[in-house]
Amino acid sequence: LGWALELRPIPKEAAKPKAVLTEAEQVRLLETVVAEAGPNTAMVSLMLAGGVMPSEISRLDPETVVATLSAAMPYVIIGGEGQQVKAEARRRVIPVVWSKEVLEVMIRHMPEAIARAAASADPTATVNKWLRTRGFGITGHGLRHTMAAQAGAAMANPMAVARVGGWTGSGLNPVMLGYGAGMGDSELVASLSTEVRRWWRHLLPTEGLKLRAVG
Repeated sequence: LGWALELRPIPKEAAKPKAVLTEAEQVRLLETVVAEAGPNTAMVSLMLAGGVMPSEISRLDPETVVATLSAAMPYVIIGGEGQQVKAEARRRVIPVVWSKEVLEVMIRHMPEAIARAAASADPTATVNKWLRTRGFGITGHGLRHTMAAQAGAAMANPMAVARVGGWTGSGLNPVMLGYGAGMGDSELVASLSTEVRRWWRHLLPTEGLKLRAVG
């Protein structure tokens, strides 16, 4: 037809910064977890700890999660025992270094949180609503960005960040991830826990965080 197509130039726009929680907001979030103990608060605790998404929580095994959270060095495995994941790199180990009070909320309410997420058509919307109604100006995915930003601020080991967040380059052995509740005393969990404590030191009891009721 002899048409000549002229492409219209599209101006480049700088990427918008991702919304994350400040350290003060992170403290308030964990205070709210304790004050409003339930399946939603159990979920957001895990989502902040390892950038976990509700869809990943829906595929967890409740008994295994309770067992690993009750270990001497608490942790959660995402994508263990052949569970479905968004990408192979998302198979990972997440040390949970929160206070005893937050851990108790997670151990008690994660089974219900898993069941609710599995039964919901859109578990992400539930978490987003919970965050919004409590004045946290982020979505559930923003908790994942918060974890990454906090690790970056602490000059974290890049491989440790990849292993906890499930980004490419973690180098985790899939066979090891299949150990589930039997991995609590492994060198991997110990080394990751030590590293992660640096990222969240402002939230740890040893650093003087006093959880209080809010509202």
